[in-house]
Amino acid sequence: WRGWHKLEPSPTTTSSALDQIEGAYGRYLAQRSKTSDGRWKSEILADEALTRLAELGTRSEKIDWSVPRSLTLKWADSAPNSALARVLYAGILVRQAIHATAYDDDFVSLTQAKRQPERDLLLRQADAYLEAETAVASRDPEYYATRMRIALLHNDGAKLERTFDQAMAKFPDYYPLYSLRLGGRAIPLDEDGVERLARQAVLRNPASEGRVLYARIYGDYAENNLMDQESLFAMSKVRWTEMKAGFEELVQRYPDQKNLQTYAKFACFAGDSFKLYTLLHCMQAPLREVWTRQSLFDACHELGLTHTPVTL
Repeated sequence: WRGWHKLEPSPTTTSSALDQIEGAYGRYLAQRSKTSDGRWKSEILADEALTRLAELGTRSEKIDWSVPRSLTLKWADSAPNSALARVLYAGILVRQAIHATAYDDDFVSLTQAKRQPERDLLLRQADAYLEAETAVASRDPEYYATRMRIALLHNDGAKLERTFDQAMAKFPDYYPLYSLRLGGRAIPLDEDGVERLARQAVLRNPASEGRVLYARIYGDYAENNLMDQESLFAMSKVRWTEMKAGFEELVQRYPDQKNLQTYAKFACFAGDSFKLYTLLHCMQAPLREVWTRQSLFDACHELGLTHTPVTL
């Protein structure tokens, strides 16, 4: 984005860049803008802003967190109606917390138990700040996403569920919230919990992307648990007919190669050779991020080729 080069630690250029970020972010949310593969542009922009802000404090591979912390806090103080400024300040605290136990003094990846208190204090500060700024910050779905990330980092399942339920009252179609609710490896949902989550997504969004959310939730569930064709449909309550309907709607709205190839992979897992055959003919080069290994693509490609279309 063109405004990033202005994010330098000087009052005039930084202020201008932050104003541009705020404007773009507001438009993305208001217009519900998505990327070519269906991701929320606002989520991507918020994440990129956090990365760029952290870089302002980076000197010789070490980060002076006081720089982005001071910048975002001053921004929030000077912009009483900016939810984004408050979310980014809390987000910087969360990133600092993760960094506190992720790297040693030589920038080597390492979890340091001795820095656990620092990490926990930063997470509590971030959550307390958002709690105090709820009236303004909760207008933004990333407010809830940030608090859910904090709950995950604290392994607090009750708080994760409570925050998710609060978010659903305002942002029932904001997919990052569902992805976080799956819990990853920290607080994983069992198969009944995943099914409830997917069903609720459909019920909450009957006229928009409910079926798409169903497919994406089960797709993420499979990815989180490294499930393949031997386990996904045997170890979950997913229904291929409904997941397939979701993928159909997804690729109709967002005919991106990642979506098409993800659809093909799950058609393979479901043993749907006819759908796999048709999708293979829409695919370009296999994407490593989708197939993860060549042997998986080869096996699915072979399955797709076993289907012989009827010629009249």
